[in-house]
Amino acid sequence: MAKIHIGNLVEVRHWKGDKNDPYDKGRFESVYRFQNVNTTSVIKYGGANYSFLSFIYNGATRTRTGDNIEASLMVSTNQISMDVAYNIVQKDDHIKKQIVVRTCLMNDNFTAVQRVLTEERWIGASMSYDAEVVEIQLASAVDAVFAGLPNMYLDEVTVGRLPTTARVQTS
Repeated sequence: MAKIHIGNLVEVRHWKGDKNDPYDKGRFESVYRFQNVNTTSVIKYGGANYSFLSFIYNGATRTRTGDNIEASLMVSTNQISMDVAYNIVQKDDHIKKQIVVRTCLMNDNFTAVQRVLTEERWIGASMSYDAEVVEIQLASAVDAVFAGLPNMYLDEVTVGRLPTTARVQTS
């Protein structure tokens, strides 16, 4: 019987640019990088280090009508995770943070990424917590577009993969 070793790499980014420039050509910069597979060491991917954080990633779900695609990250409740969750969902200059989640095929020792299976881009929408878990709601960047995201275009860098045809249907 073959075993498949899968883990998640999460990168939290904030927008770095000039908010007073109407033609802002800024970029996203990383704030946090986490992985949920190796408790003893960091995992290197793309020239960056991903530290361990015990989290569960609940992938994309959508409503019956096909809109409001969302996902969530769940971490245990403590002061550190509460601070990180709050930092993810708070706005910086009216712009929310982008969360990139990579689901990866790992080697047998969970020390290196063999292949990225999926890469999803989200916006940190909100958080909730109780005595056991902190849940960070992630919204589709397309659904999260509002007046607080000035001068941004819907492209693959900001919202992930986009349809290449106008014949998009939801079922």
